[in-house]
Amino acid sequence: MQGTNTHLPQLADKITSFTGKLEMWEQKVKEGNIDSFESLKSFTEVNKLQNTVIPCMTTHISALQEHFQSFYSRIQRSHCDSA
Repeated sequence: MQGTNTHLPQLADKITSFTGKLEMWEQKVKEGNIDSFESLKSFTEVNKLQNTVIPCMTTHISALQEHFQSFYSRIQRSHCDSA
C-alpha cells in the first residue's frame, strides 16, 4: 500500500474492503463456519479444538477490525489537518 502513484482515496478503498472482509469473517466464525481458514479448520477438526479456537478467532478478528478502523481514522484526521 506504499509507493509512487499511491493516493489516499485508493488506500481508503483498500482498507474499507479489508475491514468489510473482517466483518464477514467475524460473522462466519461466530456461526461456527471457519471454511475460509482451511488450515485452521483441519487443525481444529483433527485436534477437536472447535470450542476453544472459535472464541479466540472471533476475539482476534474483532481486535483487527478495531485496529484498522482506529488507524485509518487517525490517518484521515492527519490528512485533513495537513490539507
